[in-house]
Amino acid sequence: MRKNSGVLVLGLLGAAGAFFLYPWYRNYRRQVQEGKQALNELHQFIAESSSLATLGDINIDPADVTLKKLNEVLQRPPHEISARPKNSKSVAIGWACGGDLCTVRAFFLAPNGGQVSPSAVPITLWISQDNLWKSFVGSIGGIHLGDATKKLLAICAKNGYKQQNGADRISWNKDWDVRWIAKDDKITSLFFFNMTLMNGVQVKPVEFEEKR
Repeated sequence: MRKNSGVLVLGLLGAAGAFFLYPWYRNYRRQVQEGKQALNELHQFIAESSSLATLGDINIDPADVTLKKLNEVLQRPPHEISARPKNSKSVAIGWACGGDLCTVRAFFLAPNGGQVSPSAVPITLWISQDNLWKSFVGSIGGIHLGDATKKLLAICAKNGYKQQNGADRISWNKDWDVRWIAKDDKITSLFFFNMTLMNGVQVKPVEFEEKR
C-alpha cells in the first residue's frame, strides 16, 4: 500500500511538473524558432546586400524617382515591409531584403489599402549603414553612406539650398529635404523626405533614430 502511495505521489508530482513546465517549454520552443528565423533572415539580408553591391556605385536620383525607376536601378524585386496598419496612408517597400530587414527602403502614399503604381513617387527614401558593414555602396542624390557631412551640404548648396532646417536637415531641392545621422562626421544614415507630397496630404516626416 505504501509502495502504491509512493508511485501515486510521484505520478502526481510528474503531472504537476509537466503542467507548470509546459508553458515554459512552449515559450522556449517559440523563442528558438523565432531565433532561427531571425538568423535565416539576417543571412539572407547579408547575401542580398552583397549581391546588390556588385552593381557598383549606382545612384538613386530623387528628382525623378518612381517605384518603376527604383526597380530598374536596384534590379531586385520589391518587398512590401510588414502588414500596413488599418487606414494607413503609406506603405513601406524595400529592396535587397532578409525578412523586413532591407538595404534600401521607400515609403509610398497608398491610402485605404490601395496598391502602389509603378509611376508612384515615394514620400521617403531611406538607407542606413549597419554596425558591421556598409550595406549600400551606392548613393541617393549623389550622397553616399560614409561621406563627410560637408560633402552633403556642398551638394545641397550646388542645388541652390544652403539654409538648414535644423542641425541635421537641409533642403536637397525644391521638393526634397534630406536628414542625416553621422558618427565622427561620417554619414551613417540618410533619409530623404518629399515635402511637396507630404505637405499636400498633411503627412509628417517620420522621426528616425539611429540604432544603438
